[in-house]
Amino acid sequence: MPGDPCMVDNGGCGDATYYECRDDEGVAVCSDIDECAMDNGGCGDAAYYACTNNEGGAPTCADIDECAM
Repeated sequence: MPGDPCMVDNGGCGDATYYECRDDEGVAVCSDIDECAMDNGGCGDAAYYACTNNEGGAPTCADIDECAM
């Protein structure tokens, strides 16, 4: 039985900061990590800052214009 393909080089998924590798019966399955789902991506209070997930990269933070709401 082969080993976990995710153990070496994140299974070829790319930077482990941005991509998750999951072992599916010996096959590496890659998925983008949604940094915005965790602590608003480090953008600050979600009431004031919008977080946009960028596939394979750091999230983008934008100030929310509360007056436009």
